[in-house]
Amino acid sequence: MTIGVEGRKVGSPADGDAGPAIDGAPRRGERQLALLRRWLVERWGPIAPHGLATVGLYLVFTLMARLISFGRVERSTLLYLVVALAAVLFIAMIVVLVWALWRALCDTADRAASDGWRPILLTALGAGLCLLTLPRLFSKDVLSYLVYGRAFGAYRLNPYTTTPNNMQFDFNFRLIDWHDAVSVYGPAWTLLCTALYKVVAPLAASNIWGYIVSFRALGLAFHLGNAALIWFILGRLRPRDQIAGTIFYAWNPLALIEFAGNGHNDAALVFFLLGAVAALVATPRRPWLVALCLALSVLTKFITLLIIPAYLLLLWRTTPEDYGRWITSAWSRLRRVQPDRAAHQQDAPGEAPEVEVPESANPARRINWRLFRARIFALVEAGVVGLVAFVILWAPFAAALRHPLFLFDSSAASKYDNSLLQLVYWSLRGLFSAVLPQAESHEIANVLVMTAGRLAFLGIWVLVTWRSRDTESWLRGAFWILFGYLVLATPWFWPWYVTWLVAVAPLVGGRRATAATLAFSASVLVLYVMWGNQLPFDRGSVYPVHNFVAFGLPLLVLWLQLRRGGAMNAPVYAQERRATDGGSWAGRGRAEVRIRGIRPRPTSHRPRPTSE
Repeated sequence: MTIGVEGRKVGSPADGDAGPAIDGAPRRGERQLALLRRWLVERWGPIAPHGLATVGLYLVFTLMARLISFGRVERSTLLYLVVALAAVLFIAMIVVLVWALWRALCDTADRAASDGWRPILLTALGAGLCLLTLPRLFSKDVLSYLVYGRAFGAYRLNPYTTTPNNMQFDFNFRLIDWHDAVSVYGPAWTLLCTALYKVVAPLAASNIWGYIVSFRALGLAFHLGNAALIWFILGRLRPRDQIAGTIFYAWNPLALIEFAGNGHNDAALVFFLLGAVAALVATPRRPWLVALCLALSVLTKFITLLIIPAYLLLLWRTTPEDYGRWITSAWSRLRRVQPDRAAHQQDAPGEAPEVEVPESANPARRINWRLFRARIFALVEAGVVGLVAFVILWAPFAAALRHPLFLFDSSAASKYDNSLLQLVYWSLRGLFSAVLPQAESHEIANVLVMTAGRLAFLGIWVLVTWRSRDTESWLRGAFWILFGYLVLATPWFWPWYVTWLVAVAPLVGGRRATAATLAFSASVLVLYVMWGNQLPFDRGSVYPVHNFVAFGLPLLVLWLQLRRGGAMNAPVYAQERRATDGGSWAGRGRAEVRIRGIRPRPTSHRPRPTSE
């Protein structure tokens, strides 16, 4: 091959040249990737390249999990090197997965496509199917689900009054951690576990992996349903963020790993919660369906109780005057059947006729009784629906209601594990132990941490609950209530709790909520750095590290967002694109000239650049 002076091939056109021979291969590779990307975009739309890359990354993640296995080995220098390498590889994979999610969010922000849900759900399905084949569990809660389902479905035991110690003959008993704890989940989840066990038992028999895969598949199904509900909700609340907001949840590494990889029941909790939001924004509005979905969410996992008062206040403030008019009409028709005494009654002789007093003259009658009756009816309807769901689902486990405070004896209410409160508790206990006995220092530190944290959370809860005046403010309040609970109120914390925020953050859409949630969902995965392998040393020795990382990163991001100025309503991944948007530029321009005291010019004539 003849090479010219400038490094071009003689006889070939310059625009088709691959460049000098020394860097021709990389440029050809980039060109082929660009052509592949263009073909995918033309054939399947702009989401397809990101979806294909995401599925490929989760396939690599699953293969690496199969390769990294310690087994039962003796401690040695080589083992510690392998542990360090596994931790570095896991963190690197999480960084890559979060970076891929970020690139997808930035490239799809402000895009609109009526059929965009298809590639989003197909990508989530492909990634979830890869995670179904993970060789080990990052969390063993799914085994407890199986025990509770078998306790009620096979042995007719009440999992709320009977501990797994009464089932030591069961093949799954030796695999679980909570041998002396009753179920702390709602009856909706227990009945679902029982039904799943009865369906899978003829196929899986005593093969534990058959049950694990079935719970993973159930979690994946709920995850796909959650993504579809988020698509529906954003289409009515903020169509501009519909694609990116759905991707924020559907492709989030934490949600996929916890639901498709670990099979956590938080997927069901989120499904019913999103179902309530979908019923709230749908047309026509159905408050009874909202109440039913919220009740099912609470009866799956009781954490949703924290946002019920905010919804009831929202229901009171937004119920229209004509709500429940069929009851008012029926009551009016019933009254017409009775004879009207006033029509047949004659005035007594010498008695002056009664004179009507206008409503405006009587301040006590200025109350809109029709609106008041409509609001009372809406609250009563919601209460009846919730009570019926409560009675029906708790009926098989009615014996547990004799001691309804059994949930306060759970670990989540009393023990420290992985939480920010644990770090504060350790610090205070260390300070007090310098001058006090160990028992007293523990008691004082525990009381101070619990009291201060929960009082702070109570203040946040009251504030954001009172501000619930419309759907957006209720969702915003629900997000900060759950965020405050995880940071300030609970001493017991695990990564899958953050999936609550991952589902609500795209509905809120604010910069602070999306930035803090994205950082939180990435940082909590540090607890899984061993790929499901047990550490060859005491796990408590690394507690301060992963506690600090898990909470330090999201709180730092939130603090930076609080210090940063500008609009707060746009998601963090849409900031750069919206900074060049005509509407945003016009809004800032009007604000600037208003500060200078100059009357702003109309902005409607300014051309709006396209999102491309």
